[in-house]
Amino acid sequence: MSTVRDTFGLCCPTCGKDHALMVEITTMARLHGDGTETVGDEEWAIDSPCGCTACGTWGIVGNFIVSEGGQP
Repeated sequence: MSTVRDTFGLCCPTCGKDHALMVEITTMARLHGDGTETVGDEEWAIDSPCGCTACGTWGIVGNFIVSEGGQP
């Protein structure tokens, strides 16, 4: 099974975990009378807000990028 570290090259810079990361995305949504339906791709960038729900660390995606040594 792939990990977030393997797939996206990200992990928490504080606790090192990669299973509890959240990132703010941009997407389009179709509006309906009873709610919304997302359509199209989800986008995020190096400056998108990102956080670790395991330890509470928040910043931007760029702070969570894993270096060549395996840690942020």
